Order: sequence, then C-alpha cells, then structure tokens
Amino acid sequence: MFAARVKPAYTGAMRAVWKKIRYRLEWLGLKSATKFIPLLSRKACYRLALFLGSLGAVLDRRGRRVALSNLHVVFGDEISAEGRAQIVRESYQHFARTMLDFFWSPRLTSQNFARYVEFENRQRWD
Repeated sequence: MFAARVKPAYTGAMRAVWKKIRYRLEWLGLKSATKFIPLLSRKACYRLALFLGSLGAVLDRRGRRVALSNLHVVFGDEISAEGRAQIVRESYQHFARTMLDFFWSPRLTSQNFARYVEFENRQRWD
C-alpha cells in the first residue's frame, strides 16, 4: 500500500545553518590542504593518498554500494565480490592521489618536473 511519510529531521532553517557550517569546514579543509600538502615529500603524499582513498572507500557507504552495484551489473560473476571490492577501493585511492597531486603540484618547477612527470610518445609533443 502506501508507506508512512516520515518528517524530515531538520527544518529548512536548520538545514541552512548546517550547510553554512559544512561549507565553512570544507573551505577550511581546502585551505589547509593548499598549505599542508605541498610540505610533504612525494612519498608521503602518495602514502597519505592511499590511506585517504581507503578511508573514503570505507566511509562513503552510499558511493561504495553504487560502485559495487555498477561493477556487478557490468561484470556479473566474472569478477568475485572481493575483486569488485578491490576495484572500488583502488578507484577511491586513485581519486585521492589525483586530488593530492593537484595540491602538491605547486612544488613542480621547470627544474624538477622531469623527476615526476613521464611522457609517452614525446615526439608527438615536440
């Protein structure tokens, strides 16, 4: 039949207050990342990204469920449940590495970028 309608936990005004707090915390996190991440060594940045990606894969239950479901739809039983979980975790880790690399990139200079950047088919760029 019909499901009972559940009242929202927060009123519109309360939701607006929480959004404001959330946005300020996100801004503080981004501002901190722009200051802190470039201070790390490349190795420490990489390890932190792996940790944060793994943590994100565990904490983002809704996103993890969607990713696992998508993989199951695409691959069915071709990939085991453990294999799908590994793909999801590695996807979160890759995303975290990309984001931390973005914050670490101010350390790249014309003198040191060749240590960190690898070109394929370089003749196409010359």
